[in-house]
Amino acid sequence: MSLSARLLLCIILFAGLARAGSPTQPAQVLDNFHTAAAQADTDTYLSLLTRDMVFMGTDGSALGR
Repeated sequence: MSLSARLLLCIILFAGLARAGSPTQPAQVLDNFHTAAAQADTDTYLSLLTRDMVFMGTDGSALGR
């Protein structure tokens, strides 16, 4: 995956996460997202994502909506 594609992925992911919580608490939302991922807490992980998010995995064919 090219550097520009990785940067775009990060921007899209962080923009979606920031909208998932209070505008004054994006760092807490991101911390919660990482904690949920580390603990395999699917319910919390998915609850932090917005309805219009697009998940782009590391493989070009890994795309979820």
